[in-house]
Amino acid sequence: MKPFKTPKLKEWFKDLRVPRVISEHKGIGFIAAFALIGTVYLALSHAATPSTNFEAEDGVASAEVSFSNDATASGGQYVKFGGSTALNGKLDSHTVLVDSGGKVISWVSGQDKAYATVSKLAWDYLKALPNQSNGKPAYFSYSYMDPSKTPSTPVGWPHNPAGLYAMLIESATEYYQYSGDTAVLQIAKNVADQQLATGMTKSTDNWANVPYSSGDAGSLTYDGASYGNTSGSGDGKGVLQPDKIGELGVGFVQLYKQTGDTKYLTAATNAANTLASHIRTGSVSQSPWPFRVVAATGAIKEQYCAHIISPIELFDELISLGAGNTSTYQTARTTAWNWMMTYPMQNNNWTQYFEDVGFQSSYDGNLNQLNAMMTAR
Repeated sequence: MKPFKTPKLKEWFKDLRVPRVISEHKGIGFIAAFALIGTVYLALSHAATPSTNFEAEDGVASAEVSFSNDATASGGQYVKFGGSTALNGKLDSHTVLVDSGGKVISWVSGQDKAYATVSKLAWDYLKALPNQSNGKPAYFSYSYMDPSKTPSTPVGWPHNPAGLYAMLIESATEYYQYSGDTAVLQIAKNVADQQLATGMTKSTDNWANVPYSSGDAGSLTYDGASYGNTSGSGDGKGVLQPDKIGELGVGFVQLYKQTGDTKYLTAATNAANTLASHIRTGSVSQSPWPFRVVAATGAIKEQYCAHIISPIELFDELISLGAGNTSTYQTARTTAWNWMMTYPMQNNNWTQYFEDVGFQSSYDGNLNQLNAMMTAR
């Protein structure tokens, strides 16, 4: 296991990429909990309306905010609160605060520790989750929790392991580098090992030795959620999403770099090999890889997904390491990059990502912000 480093908080967060904090549900989505690093950073960008020039200074997330003409203390738009200003409104149950300069600040007491405090709270939550009847914490087999219940309970909705675990691994490895918390790194290894044990396609499948993107709620076997057999909401049994192969493939590389365990590098190269073998030129209505495909036969369920950057990142990581079929990866990477620059970068058709969205009647259905933001970061 590589030694951890403990840089100053400000310098550490300067180097971080913007994390994914997008929840698919009204409950406590694990997709949000897994994107822990910088959670406050993104959340605060929505705290005041309108907000511009989002920035961080002195290790504290902030955003320049401008108020409407009637946004005065006497108008009741905001009030003084403990030396800072409290807007009349809440974000995720917390009063929205701004400092004397009108910049949104964290709800955490001790602004110089805001990032570290919220990240630790989130990881402590995941570490404290009790096992379900299947012997594992809820994030092994559920996508989100119902906060209206005490204690909160898992909701019977299809699980999305590949994408969620990729987010968890990214957050865990970065937080471990900051904190040295080995329990966090162990959680990342645990979910990766579960995917490798019970969530991979067969070596004889058309899409061989790659992770499935969904599974039935409560199940530790991931092979496409049966909930989506006819609707697409959950993919359907035996159906996977190629973009998630790239996303979790990057997660496997991150774990390999952190632990030195070659099984993760093997999983990453298997993912890249399969993606490279299925690359296509694409068009305005067809991406380099389809959005949904039957693993065993290669039959395509949906043709278009603009989430191309994660497979590209996987190729880049392996090329940098000199691992696997690097010349083949470079060819596939070039094809994918050229398509992305020709189509979504020009027409802004950043559609399809989420696993629990039903089949779309058109390639430009289900436009979302995640694809563009992941590409930008």
